[in-house]
Amino acid sequence: MKKTNLFKIFAACTVLVMASCTTEPIDSSSTATDNGGGGNYGGGNNIGGGNNGGGNNNGGGGSSSGDYFPLAINNVWNYESNDADNNGPVKIAATTTINGKLYYKVEKTYTASNGIEDIGVATVYYRKENGSYYQRVETDYTAQEGVNMTVTPMEVEILRDNLPVNGTWSGTTVQNYTYDVGGNFMSMTYNDTFTIMEKGVSVTVGNTTYNDVIKVKHVQNTRMQIAGFPINQTAQYTIYNWYAKDVGMIKTEGASSQTGGDTYLHLTSYTLN
Repeated sequence: MKKTNLFKIFAACTVLVMASCTTEPIDSSSTATDNGGGGNYGGGNNIGGGNNGGGNNNGGGGSSSGDYFPLAINNVWNYESNDADNNGPVKIAATTTINGKLYYKVEKTYTASNGIEDIGVATVYYRKENGSYYQRVETDYTAQEGVNMTVTPMEVEILRDNLPVNGTWSGTTVQNYTYDVGGNFMSMTYNDTFTIMEKGVSVTVGNTTYNDVIKVKHVQNTRMQIAGFPINQTAQYTIYNWYAKDVGMIKTEGASSQTGGDTYLHLTSYTLN
């Protein structure tokens, strides 16, 4: 299983992993420039019982310019990374309906970590609607010393294929971590801004050249707050993702202000159905 530190949540939206969970409402909003849809993460529909930003539109609000993340059962993408935990296949294993919307579930699960020990298992889902692509993560946390913890599920709009170059969208998501004894323990706030950097270009990854590629810049500012403690930790991540039409995500590269290290994820092969 892939281990993902809670302070590396950025990777959730861009390297196919994230940590979050169960049934409390997401507090999130999103705005866009260029392409009149506006849009809220998750299309303004209820996620886990809460409203995702108060809107009723569906993200991009326009027709799709193609399929930049083909979703079908048994689709597989194989990746290599300078982080050994990120190597290996990402496979669509099943579909499920959440709040009336169809999601595709990734077979691989990810081990959530607090940086010291494993504390749960995260499951990743994807969906597409009107040119917007969403990633949802739900985490089932293991009881720690007999105390259970729930965390709001997290859903982020990771791509709008119908925006022009320099088109942007942004959103804020708040996750609450709550113990069944003692109540709210910690909150994580994510401020995300996405920008279309290039569109319709050719990109070579390894020995393969992909055509009709969209390059997306993702800047995420995170803030962690712990109830009852004077802790207000922040971090910033800047990641670039490349999506090829009728293929999916072919490359991710970026860095964290917290670790200072660069990371990459490159597609080596894929099978689509």
